[in-house]
Order: sequence, then structure tokens, then C-alpha cells
Amino acid sequence: KYWEDVEASVDGVLGGFGTVTDVDIKESDDFLTHLQDKKILTVEASSRGADCGAGIGRISEGMLCKWFTKVDVIEPVGHFLDKARELLAGRNEGGSFLQLGLQDWKPEEAEYDCIWIQWVVGHLTDDDFVAFFLRCRKGLKPGGVIVLKENTCANGFIVDKEDSSVTRSAEYLEGLFRAGGLQVVHKDYQKDFPKELFKVMMYAIK
Repeated sequence: KYWEDVEASVDGVLGGFGTVTDVDIKESDDFLTHLQDKKILTVEASSRGADCGAGIGRISEGMLCKWFTKVDVIEPVGHFLDKARELLAGRNEGGSFLQLGLQDWKPEEAEYDCIWIQWVVGHLTDDDFVAFFLRCRKGLKPGGVIVLKENTCANGFIVDKEDSSVTRSAEYLEGLFRAGGLQVVHKDYQKDFPKELFKVMMYAIK
């Protein structure tokens, strides 16, 4: 319900911190470049990405549509998805726009070069988190990778009573990956964010 009342804008989806979008996109782009340079990610000529919890398509517009031939945009909030369709019009030929929560998305097997998941897993229970990542792994092409970019707290977890989300520590997230038999092949953190924000980790997972 919280997100239904949030404006479909960059500032809205970023909780009033719209000014971080450029540095966020740049670091994400650098992260993918590093994965490609290290042969962790292989982008095929006819490539496909997924933007999970895409909001208004900010990351697809800023980065993913430049990397991949088509991007499937997965977002449960209807007015955000409508805005994503508008933003990506003419720039995402063949990409799908799916109004689904992550717990309900079942990617086709061996279809994706990259499944990008940012600032959304706080709405999944631990069990749904692990099950979702295992489905995503099945959805990867042989040279594909899952990327999780997410807020982290110092220890344990913190519940946000306003939007009912959970912020987990890096240790907690990595424990969930291990529980699912998922391999973290590279990790880094977001630089140049305002000090008052959570530390943001980036994980490449296979």
C-alpha cells in the first residue's frame, strides 16, 4: 500500500534522494564492466536482461538498455510500470513489462545474460529470497550473472515500519546466499553516496 501513494518519479522511487541517481548508475555500469572484463559476464549478440523491482525503469533507461538488446521490466506497482513503459518507449524493442512481485516471477530457463535486482529484496521473506534467487539462477545463460545491489545495515536486520521492508546486514545476505548454495563471484560497495544513507553492497552471483 505504501508504494501505491508514492509519486512515479526518480525522487519518489528513491525516497527523496533523487540526486544520487547519476552516481548510482555510473557505479552500476562500472560494476558490469568489471564483470565483463573478468569474464564473469558474457554478453551475447542477442542479449536479454531483467530489471527486478524496476520502479519507473530508472536503471533500465540509464544503463541496462544500453547493455542488453532487450530488458524485461518486472514491477508490482501499476503506476510505476506505466511510467517505465513511457520512459522506455522506442528504446526496449522486444522487452516485456510485467506487473508482478518477485515472489511470483518465474524466469524462463537459460534466457538471461543479466538479472539485475536493486533495492527490492527487503520486501521478501528469507525463504522467498532464497527461492527467488534459485529461480533466477536457472534463468541465466551459461555466461550470465545475477546482480544484487542492496542497502545493508551493520548487524542483523532493521525493519522499516513505514514501508514494511527489512534491511539486512551484508553478513545476513551472504548467509542467505550460502543457504541456497549460491556463489558470490564478485562483490563491491557503492561509493560517493550521502553519509546518512545505508551502505550499499553490489553482489555478482551465479
